Amino acid sequence: PATWRFGVYQAAGGVLVVLVHRGPVVAAAALGASKIQTGFTALAVGIGVAGTYAVSQAFAVNLPALAELAGREAAAAETAAATFARRALLVTAPLTLLAAALVGSGVPAVFGRSFRGAEDAIYVGLALLPLAPLTSLLSQVAALRLARRQLVVSRAIGATVFLATVAIAIPAWHALGATAAVL
Repeated sequence: PATWRFGVYQAAGGVLVVLVHRGPVVAAAALGASKIQTGFTALAVGIGVAGTYAVSQAFAVNLPALAELAGREAAAAETAAATFARRALLVTAPLTLLAAALVGSGVPAVFGRSFRGAEDAIYVGLALLPLAPLTSLLSQVAALRLARRQLVVSRAIGATVFLATVAIAIPAWHALGATAAVL
């Protein structure tokens, strides 16, 4: 049935998302970044991805109600999803700005002075947070439409761009380049 096919495509897309979310640290180490820069990459990407997971989980909790609505009125469900994404963006954008304002003093206070130098990569990692409502909306609408191919194709494109970007950006910009590749 369509739901099983969607599940297989969703799993394939999930593997690609894991590649993009977990790959920067492996790529940094493999492409010659120092241990310190690889650690900065892990910290920056970890902070950014943690924020995106919080947002995506809010969307996941919202999905059953939207699926029920979609059974009656598909357009209304997609409108509700878009409204939820806009509201999430109204939360994530100011939180990102606040977090960015605190990075300079927060990094040494929370992680210690040895993490001074990770700030630029962390700023880039924080840029993932306001993008999360949009990527979560894409996943949610794809699920409502059972648009399996579109979802996996969009994630495959993202993974391809990620791989090309790490190959170029890590040798030049180390942790900053690895973190930027996630965007």
